[in-house]
Amino acid sequence: GNSPEPSGEKPPPLLTGLSLFESLKDTFPKAFGKKPDSRQIAQLRDLGKEISSAGGATGEQVYDAFKEACDQNIFSVSYVRKILLAWLGMPRAPP
Repeated sequence: GNSPEPSGEKPPPLLTGLSLFESLKDTFPKAFGKKPDSRQIAQLRDLGKEISSAGGATGEQVYDAFKEACDQNIFSVSYVRKILLAWLGMPRAPP
């Protein structure tokens, strides 16, 4: 991030469960410019559960993953999932 935090700050909290799902759901329209449909919401919920079970992710990671997808012009939850799992060092089981 580019917030001028002094070193020694505690790292940003990891989001899990509902707060992670809310973060994914809130970031989707900001990044992709449209609201997620019911299928995408289900994918976001599953992604949230998957990441939660691995310990969670920060809001910044969620945002950056969506931004990365936008940079690649790939507006799909599965691509965001691929990015997040790679960053979190999680094995990618087939969806």
